[in-house]
Amino acid sequence: MEVKGNIPSEFYLLPYEDHSIDITARKRKREDEYLSTVPPGYRFNPDDDVLIRDYLKPKVFNEPMPQNQMIDVNIYLYSPEILAETYKQYGGETEMYFFTPRDRKYPNGSRSYRAAGDGFWRLSAAEKQVKDSTNTVIGFKKTLVFYKGKFPKGDSTNWLMHEYRIINPPIDQNDMKLDDWTLCRIYNLRAEDAPRGAVGGGADVRLARIQNFMFRG
Repeated sequence: MEVKGNIPSEFYLLPYEDHSIDITARKRKREDEYLSTVPPGYRFNPDDDVLIRDYLKPKVFNEPMPQNQMIDVNIYLYSPEILAETYKQYGGETEMYFFTPRDRKYPNGSRSYRAAGDGFWRLSAAEKQVKDSTNTVIGFKKTLVFYKGKFPKGDSTNWLMHEYRIINPPIDQNDMKLDDWTLCRIYNLRAEDAPRGAVGGGADVRLARIQNFMFRG
């Protein structure tokens, strides 16, 4: 099995159920070529409702979506450092977007399985509703922090994630999946990302970074 940056090829570009890997790879190549023509300084920074309406919902229902650099991969198989190294061309150590399934922790349960690579993702804020321009709820957003080590203990890192899911997704209740697809924005909070006014260091700056990230988008 071919491996790209410690990630098996089967998770590098997951095909749609009715497409081959070759077709999916050609589609990705066309999107990469298109995005390489955007002006210098361009940054993909859509609002929460846009991410759900124009990208995640079409993905869930296998409908056309705008050209993008979002990757199909099960992020819970790998630590964010591995993902960043593997997908440097898609944001790497700054910001990455992934389509990924959300699995149950226990059969028939509603809790998510959050172990990933050498650590786990932990919820850092209550889930928020995402509304469209008509004030209709179209989905939900969670903010999580990556911890190295075994749950429930571990050391927090600078890796954070926004997880988006649509409202009322089509799902088989007998399946181990809570969602066939969610959209995850993974972000590395570096020292320069601390908001102005943050004083001290260590936990103080880390908390300021997390609070700043939580209210993005």
